[in-house]
Amino acid sequence: MSKPTLYELLGVPPNAKSEEIRKQYRLRARQYHPDVNPAPDAKAKFIQIQEAYQVLSDPERRKHYDAMLAIEAQRRAAMQRKPTAHPASARTTQPPKAPPAPPPTAAQKQQQRVMEEEFNRLLLSAQKEFALSKMLNALKLAKQAQSIKPHHPKAHEIIGDVYKRQGQHDAALNAYTMALQFAPQDPTLQRKFNRLIHEMQRAYPQSPSERAAPAGGVAASEWVKVAIQSVGWSAALFLIAVANLFPGAPSKALGALVPFLEGWSLNLIALLLLTGFLSGILLAGGGWIGAMEDALPWRSRQGKFSAGLGFLICAAFCFPVAAAAYGLLGVLQQAFNRSLNITFGCVGALTVGFALFYPHAFGATLLFGGNLLFLSLLGGWFLADATRTA
Repeated sequence: MSKPTLYELLGVPPNAKSEEIRKQYRLRARQYHPDVNPAPDAKAKFIQIQEAYQVLSDPERRKHYDAMLAIEAQRRAAMQRKPTAHPASARTTQPPKAPPAPPPTAAQKQQQRVMEEEFNRLLLSAQKEFALSKMLNALKLAKQAQSIKPHHPKAHEIIGDVYKRQGQHDAALNAYTMALQFAPQDPTLQRKFNRLIHEMQRAYPQSPSERAAPAGGVAASEWVKVAIQSVGWSAALFLIAVANLFPGAPSKALGALVPFLEGWSLNLIALLLLTGFLSGILLAGGGWIGAMEDALPWRSRQGKFSAGLGFLICAAFCFPVAAAAYGLLGVLQQAFNRSLNITFGCVGALTVGFALFYPHAFGATLLFGGNLLFLSLLGGWFLADATRTA
């Protein structure tokens, strides 16, 4: 039985358009995903589908693959026309045995050491660039490392991290799948892969039946989620209104300590912290934003600050500057992240609300209210993540 073509693995004709290939890939990937399909061969089938999509979704690689199929078809046709040799003559003709491979020379060993050092340098540089949210640089370096060692899982993992950060979930899934082929027992890789699968399943339901409501209408659990979100965001808006109804007297001690915040009251500080914390819980708990460790990597790498840590420090002094830095970095390095987009947008909207409603210090609240909102929102986000993981 001949090996199926990549088109046959995805169940599409050779002249299928890109959209049809993408749609069929998602259906088959969900059908054979090991977490969903308990069949013994599901994992192998799933990997084949990933590899098929990786080739057919790339126009250049698909063109080369089509050319290879055409050459293979011509070869088979020529073999069918060629007369079959007599079995006796076939038995008497023995192919010569290949001589044993000579041991590597000193020059070859030196070249291998140089390639190993170059690979490690590229990999380390890619990790640093990713930590600094320089996505284009990280992707370029990781692909260079991949070209030296195509079977090393770390290069594929970094490529997947970059694509996921950029919102290219299909490309990230391909990269994580390749990495898992070479390191199937890596718990970090498995966690990233499973989290991405869950995010994609949430964004793209597996079948029309999953999108359809149950016979009795919307499921009770969905009503509970909607009710919690409605009550929570109503409470956040109410807290903004409280800043106008009960603004409190400006704190003289705070004004003496920080002169540009002399119009702030202790009431305002408490309301900012409470609103930010509540918003973080609502955004993360409601599935509006993903895991914090994916969206805002804050750990330092090799003695260098990460971009996430830089945003935290910057936001502690002036939130608008942190938001502007994130926007500039996103434009230059294609480092925009959906969760951070929502987070910065939410904090910006809440800051404007407090500045408009708090009667004593419009300018100071507009410039520095986001500091407390952003940091307390991260606290709520972290708590929701910890609860979700547990």
